[in-house]
Amino acid sequence: MPVIEVAYNPNDFYYATSGMLPSQQICSSFLMNRKEWDDKCCVNTNDKTNTNACPEWTDASDNCYRYELCKNKQNADLANNLENNNAGALERHNNFQKQYQNDVLKAINISASIVLITYLSVYFFKT
Repeated sequence: MPVIEVAYNPNDFYYATSGMLPSQQICSSFLMNRKEWDDKCCVNTNDKTNTNACPEWTDASDNCYRYELCKNKQNADLANNLENNNAGALERHNNFQKQYQNDVLKAINISASIVLITYLSVYFFKT
């Protein structure tokens, strides 16, 4: 099965196109208090329409949106860092894989040639 590599652009993430990215200072304060903001923004609540389960949502909805943008940016930065760190290793792996396949093909060609020459030599010297 062929491997399909999907390219992406760092601007593909939502935070880049939202036009409302909070400052780095605000993001760091949101992300330092993750547990508190997860509770305020009802991240762990399954039924978000139930106002009894999450009474603080109406007061914090704008901040929750910014909090989610900050989390999205952090995840995008993590994905970009992982891609940049592993790009060289992936290229080396692909090169070694191609070299291995070429060496296997050479071994098969040499073996087939030896068998064919041996068969033809025996056949022609026998007659």
